Amino acid sequence: MIRVAKFGGSILTSGGDYLRAAEEVRKLHEHGGVIVVVSAMKGVTDKLIEAASSPGSAERIIEEVYESYSRALEEVGGAPRFSEDLYREYTNLASALWAVRVLGEVSPRARDYIVSFGERFSSIVMAAALESLGLKAVSLTGREAGIVTDDRFGEANPIYRVSRDLTRKTLLPLLGDGVVPVVTGFIGGTLDGAVTLLGRGGSDFSATLLASYLDAGEVLIYTVTGAVMSGDPRKIPYARPVDRMNFSEAAEVARLGLRKFHPRTFEPLIGSGVRVRITRVGGGSETVIDGVGGPPPVKAVTVYEDLAMVVVEGKTLPGRIGALAKAAGLLAGRGVNIVSIVQPPSETSMVFVVESGQAEEALEALEGLRREGYASNVYKEGHVSSVSVVGEGVISPGMMSRVHEIALGEGAKVVVWSPASPSISVLVEPRLTWKVANLLHDEVVLGG
Repeated sequence: MIRVAKFGGSILTSGGDYLRAAEEVRKLHEHGGVIVVVSAMKGVTDKLIEAASSPGSAERIIEEVYESYSRALEEVGGAPRFSEDLYREYTNLASALWAVRVLGEVSPRARDYIVSFGERFSSIVMAAALESLGLKAVSLTGREAGIVTDDRFGEANPIYRVSRDLTRKTLLPLLGDGVVPVVTGFIGGTLDGAVTLLGRGGSDFSATLLASYLDAGEVLIYTVTGAVMSGDPRKIPYARPVDRMNFSEAAEVARLGLRKFHPRTFEPLIGSGVRVRITRVGGGSETVIDGVGGPPPVKAVTVYEDLAMVVVEGKTLPGRIGALAKAAGLLAGRGVNIVSIVQPPSETSMVFVVESGQAEEALEALEGLRREGYASNVYKEGHVSSVSVVGEGVISPGMMSRVHEIALGEGAKVVVWSPASPSISVLVEPRLTWKVANLLHDEVVLGG
């Protein structure tokens, strides 16, 4: 059975961390082929973003990044070629930043290339750690491994059929020879070779894409905390590990922010027999995610803070075909992400929930509806948080009634749900966020 093992940046902070991860891979390798997917060291991606946007401090930043990886490489040992590989990538990064400084601007394509180096460095150190334990390893970028995407830089979309053929052609022979491919997470590439990024958290997505392409049996996602918790333990004292989830529940948890999975992490595995384990290096509590899931029927409470409601009102809205599409188009044109839309059956208003930082932009964009006669009033209602209860059982009449009763009793503004999603969300004033979250967790998740 092929396994894909993904190691996040939060557990890769030193050479010792890479060696512990490599030891985990060595154990897995005893039972079949393993593909390793790595993130950048914790904090490195943010530093590279800063370097790309701050030419004056770029040299200092990338020297710090290079030194941190060099120290880790010294700690893990390995053949001299890994030091040469690391230095070559460093000079490539320095050259890219020099070009940006000369041009005076960073194109989306250049930005993706620069930000990709955290994972490039990381894959070299991990390959060295594996070889120091006696395994054969090779480091590859996501594109070298075969992940081909469109050219939507920053948030690229994989091209499934092409990627499946290329990854199988590249990786299966390596596995057959007993080699451990170490693939950069987060990174893909266009057909003509331009580097693209899959979006923040994209290493999880890389791992599940590879598992899907190669018909792997299992994906292991290693994190600091291991199992997915039923709530944020820093704010919800009685949060507990969730033993099992299905892909729909896990995708909902990812989109709603309880765990920092890429929102598309589980998409490639829907309908497959692949199992995902969220676990820790060395073992401990873990969450198993597959197409079946398991009890309890309600899994977790998630919180999405720093939101705002922008309201569009108008007597001419009812029956006005295309009004909602027009509004969505105006927001998309300004790059505003719509978190949620609420519209009463009377069609007399539309409420758009957006991130607080984009509220003013949304307000200006939606003023276009008033100017064109679609609406008589456009205004910002205020800041809110979204508190969501996740689990296949939450949309049963009994559970929905309990969520409504608790949330509305605490002053929730709006209740949002869809029969297509295993969650119910309530919008509350920021000051009530964690009170409502704790009540819903203790009464519905633990009480369910």
